[in-house]
Amino acid sequence: MTRAQQIGREPQKRVSHEAFVNQSWRYRAAASTPPLCFFNMIGKDEARSLVLASVLKSWDIEGDEPIILDDVTIERPFGWVFFYQSSKQERTGNSSYPLVGNAPIIVNRFDGSLHVRGTARPTEEYVREYEARLEKS
Repeated sequence: MTRAQQIGREPQKRVSHEAFVNQSWRYRAAASTPPLCFFNMIGKDEARSLVLASVLKSWDIEGDEPIILDDVTIERPFGWVFFYQSSKQERTGNSSYPLVGNAPIIVNRFDGSLHVRGTARPTEEYVREYEARLEKS
């Protein structure tokens, strides 16, 4: 009778070096990259809140606040593209209050990441670039 049998344990199976390396590689990969699952996805309201919080961090216009332009928000399979503006501009329609350089912000619904884009080109070009980058990764 072996020692393992004496104490009521099953003897361990011998694993080949190749099988060990394959198993440990799978473990490291699983431990280092979170699974992409639908439980971690964020909704539009949460994405909107993330954008507003991000804009407020750098907001320095006294007596005004940013607002998200919900009527022009773009929804795509990866998430949303949000636009924002000065609340004074939206409320009054006065052209002396518009923001300059307020680039659209892309929110990835799968991981909640924010991606600020530029204003030099049409928004659709930035969205296509982002989608292409997602396809490569």
